[in-house]
Amino acid sequence: MTDSSATLTRRAHHAVVTWPALDNGANANTAPLLFVPAKEDRSRWAKLEVDLTNKKQAIEDRKGEAREAFEKWLADEGSSLATTSDDSDPDLFLKLTEPSGPRRGKAGSDSVEWPGEDERHPGPFGPAPLINAGLAVENAAPTFTRTGLASYGAFIYIESKPNGAVLSRMNKAGGFRGWDLFLSEGRPTVHVVDQWPDQALKITAKAALKPGRWHHLLAVFDGSLKGADAISLYVNGRKAEVEVNNNNLGSNIVATVPLRLGGRSDGTNATDTLSNGKVFLQDLRFYNRALSPVQIARLAGAGLVRDFLAGAPDQRSAEQTNLIYDLYLGGFDGPAQKLQGELAQLKAEESQFRARGATTLIMEEKKESEAVAHVLVRGNYAAKGEEVKASTPQALPPMQPEMPHNRLGLAYWILSQENPLTARVTVNRLWSQLFGIGIVETTELPDRLADGTSNYQISLTEKGRQTGCSTAGLKFWHAE
Repeated sequence: MTDSSATLTRRAHHAVVTWPALDNGANANTAPLLFVPAKEDRSRWAKLEVDLTNKKQAIEDRKGEAREAFEKWLADEGSSLATTSDDSDPDLFLKLTEPSGPRRGKAGSDSVEWPGEDERHPGPFGPAPLINAGLAVENAAPTFTRTGLASYGAFIYIESKPNGAVLSRMNKAGGFRGWDLFLSEGRPTVHVVDQWPDQALKITAKAALKPGRWHHLLAVFDGSLKGADAISLYVNGRKAEVEVNNNNLGSNIVATVPLRLGGRSDGTNATDTLSNGKVFLQDLRFYNRALSPVQIARLAGAGLVRDFLAGAPDQRSAEQTNLIYDLYLGGFDGPAQKLQGELAQLKAEESQFRARGATTLIMEEKKESEAVAHVLVRGNYAAKGEEVKASTPQALPPMQPEMPHNRLGLAYWILSQENPLTARVTVNRLWSQLFGIGIVETTELPDRLADGTSNYQISLTEKGRQTGCSTAGLKFWHAE
């Protein structure tokens, strides 16, 4: 009989485990995935998926239907909409439209004033100041706690791909405690920090801002949510796709330094000031509440519509027109807002179901494809070594030619009488259950027969092969 006690090499191990030819190709817990709802949610889950699909389609249909209404709205109301930036009272409001002299704003009912840089650029509501110096806005102390709510942002114009803080209330000397709105090579970024980097949230927009154009940025924080779900970033009135860079926020995010434009604080000094391109800012707002998507679209629309209408009609690109159209749908078109609200309710219901359910990996066997795997270098799934084709260990009898070379054939081979390993493992586990210890003490690793194995024990293993590992057959033979 072939000796099955030889230890499998790594190559032989991978040759066995690669039998399923899986349509995966990715490492770790990546798609395809299957969500399994909780038992009490299953009857509703199937209908919910249909409702979500139908509601998304209705929104797309409305997007195609509303063009005529948009053109009329733009002609009738666009100009008047763009004449003011006033909205519901923010807790901090810096217009940043002064043609000269110091900057002025409102913090609640109090006035704030601070010096600024001289350079300006035409903005949606007037001349917008350069903010690259990181100057502090004295007597302005907008704040929110870990469990609180906040919305903050402004209109922004950039040149090139700047790096640095656009606005912040953050102290580098205190472990970067606080919050900011930041640019990473022109990509909008939000930090909310207790202690950097271990107790911090950081998200970065996947797309960079386009230089030479006005944009609207707004960060929304909801402390009732966990992890990076607490932060949303809106670019030009639409929720941006982001990368989550840090996702473990501590309990204290309140810094005692002043608000800064164009930098962060390092004690009493400025740091992380804007570089690699000029940045101009206008209409900065801070709210101690989480603005809704409709409110954000209206806020962004006020300035972006004005900037759009300021250009000659024959110079407006399709991209710019579509941006304004999206703002119209999100903030000014009643039917679209109703559909978006209904979709938000369905998504909230979906989130509750997903919190109660579970996710599992699923895989599909590739058709007409030979099963292969790779030896993992030092066990690291991301470090693929030698390619290995599916086969059985050389220490065991080979598969018979008539067996299909797939998982069904592997099953036939495992249960064949020529294969001693299956019977040996089954008998060893039964022995362990009956007598408290197996013929091989390590029942999960039966790589060799124990020293001093009796002829009776060996015969019992052989009988297991003959009976196809039938427990009844083994017990009957033992009674004889």
